[in-house]
Amino acid sequence: MTTNAQPAPRSGISTGAVFFAACVGIMLFGVSMIIVGALLPRLRLDSPAEAASLVTLLPVGILVGSLVFGPVCDRYGYRWLLVGACASVLAGVYGLAAMLPLWAMRLCVLLIGIGGGVLNGETNAIVADIYDGRKRDSMLSLLGAFYGIGAIGIPLLMGLLEQYIHFSAIIAMLATAFALCVAVCAFIRFPRPLQPQSFPMGQAVKMLGNRTLLLFGLVLFFESGIEGATNNWTTTYLANATSLSPSVAVQGLTVMVAALTVARLCLAWALRRFRPDRVLLSCFAVLACGFVLLGMARGAAAVMVAMAMVGVGTAATFAVVLSYVGRQFPALIGTAFGVALTISLVGNTLINVCLGSASQTMSALPWTMVGCTVAMAAVFMVQRRRLH
Repeated sequence: MTTNAQPAPRSGISTGAVFFAACVGIMLFGVSMIIVGALLPRLRLDSPAEAASLVTLLPVGILVGSLVFGPVCDRYGYRWLLVGACASVLAGVYGLAAMLPLWAMRLCVLLIGIGGGVLNGETNAIVADIYDGRKRDSMLSLLGAFYGIGAIGIPLLMGLLEQYIHFSAIIAMLATAFALCVAVCAFIRFPRPLQPQSFPMGQAVKMLGNRTLLLFGLVLFFESGIEGATNNWTTTYLANATSLSPSVAVQGLTVMVAALTVARLCLAWALRRFRPDRVLLSCFAVLACGFVLLGMARGAAAVMVAMAMVGVGTAATFAVVLSYVGRQFPALIGTAFGVALTISLVGNTLINVCLGSASQTMSALPWTMVGCTVAMAAVFMVQRRRLH
């Protein structure tokens, strides 16, 4: 069952203003993904177990946010859910910067995770709702670039300013700047709810067995697992497989995120001019080649090129797949996105856990990622054949 009912009219909406609000939200999601790791060494925790308790709560919160946002925004609309999710992230960020007691910091991380999970799904749903056709693909890619800006911004600002200003002041100033932007978003006119009378629970339940949605979710399952494994395990792999210093591994991750951000900016142009399925398959090829090069690399230059290729290769997947989902389920965009993104989070968790359990040295990391990329491409090609 594909939900082909048309969404509510979108007249009188300033798409530029709504897109600005979505960009604020996705940048805060980028902040939420990096803030705990960036601040962890500075929080004066007493043991690794305390640090682990904070890190574990972040994905739990993101999963909760991803599960609840879809039906809520389809039934009640976008504005106050966006503002509330931003407030949740900012409250958690302020709390971490204040170095509160451990129980309070755990609550702060949970708030960051829940708010981030809502923002990840809702901002993509907003953009899919207000744009059509190839412009939807393009604007979803551009939105993804702002995620990269948010994720890069925290470590970049701290690296530049921490020798002059205490880290808590830097975080507080950044959070205040975001709070002002969120206040502006509260006065923007958003599209009306897609289901303003009542939420069609029957249709939503049927989505859980919809083959089209599940296959798209499976593509994101592999994509999210690849991104998470690369972020979490590349430094361990390089430390054991090469003689490179840990700082080179961290630089490689920075190069990957920068390449991802630049590629998404370029894809905002490319997706208006070329078929999105061909663009995505080209990115899969670049991704597989990047991991092959990473598996063979022993010098810093080769590692940087490989990580840049990985960043480019992962740039298109979420934008293209979520655009397809939006076209297939226009009357329940938020709910459909919630299902797909929840499946992607499961993939992130399972692939990371399997890698961590299978190897302490991560020696098979690049080749496992090549296998995941091939599987992801195969699932997408099956889906493409079904749809066309």
